[in-house]
Amino acid sequence: MTLAAQILTDVTDVFFQEDDFAETVLRYVGGDAGMASSIVAVITLQPPEPDDMRGRGYVYRGSMVLKEAVTITAQDAIKFAGNRYEVETIGDVQYGMRTVALIRYQPESQGVRPLKTGDH
Repeated sequence: MTLAAQILTDVTDVFFQEDDFAETVLRYVGGDAGMASSIVAVITLQPPEPDDMRGRGYVYRGSMVLKEAVTITAQDAIKFAGNRYEVETIGDVQYGMRTVALIRYQPESQGVRPLKTGDH
């Protein structure tokens, strides 16, 4: 079996199993919360970064890996861990998967700062 064939097998048999790496998230078709559907994805979030472009706040970025067959558009939004993320970019299909860049802006509230790694 070639490496590419093994990766394609692992996509379904390992990475997209909810008992292993994947999670179920909500996809808001066209960004409309009234048009939600569940999809299985592997999501990785980055630490928040300060952002002063729209007033004082924070930008949260992440990446979401989907199976090739899952439909996603640039107008969609994703709800994960109680937060809504907008689709920033959609990558090309590679090894049966596609990577989607996610972004979320949160204005700073008086006396509130985002949790950093290690905060409880």
